[in-house]
Amino acid sequence: MVDHGATDWRNLFSAAADQALKCFPPNLVNGKALIAPPREIFEEGEHYWKNAIVAQFVGKIPNFGAFQKMVNILWGESGTMDIRPAGINLFIVQFPNPEMRDKVLELGPWHLQNKPIIIGKWEPGLRTLEFNMAKLPIWLQLSNIPLELFT
Repeated sequence: MVDHGATDWRNLFSAAADQALKCFPPNLVNGKALIAPPREIFEEGEHYWKNAIVAQFVGKIPNFGAFQKMVNILWGESGTMDIRPAGINLFIVQFPNPEMRDKVLELGPWHLQNKPIIIGKWEPGLRTLEFNMAKLPIWLQLSNIPLELFT
């Protein structure tokens, strides 16, 4: 039995006019449906993410909420940043301008919540967000080393 007095669930959600979904009808290629968004869709995304970095933790991943808070405290001089998960242990951090992004890239290596984090500049066409872990910048604190050994 259908309850005609029930609220239509679609009416519970709304979006701004600029958030409307666009439909790209598929083309059949060798019997398979292929969807190819127009180039301007890619260009819009490239423009949005041009000031972003990709980030990956070494070891255990911290809580996402704590990660967001720490990134905004450490790197968010000019406001809040857009931080999104991009996969298992992979994140994209969008900066408001290229100067802030470049400053963070230059001042590394970084540790958040005592966990090393590898960062790199986002580039268009990036298919996978994998870092070569064979070479990793680290900080060492040496103690009780005679001064004459430092040259």
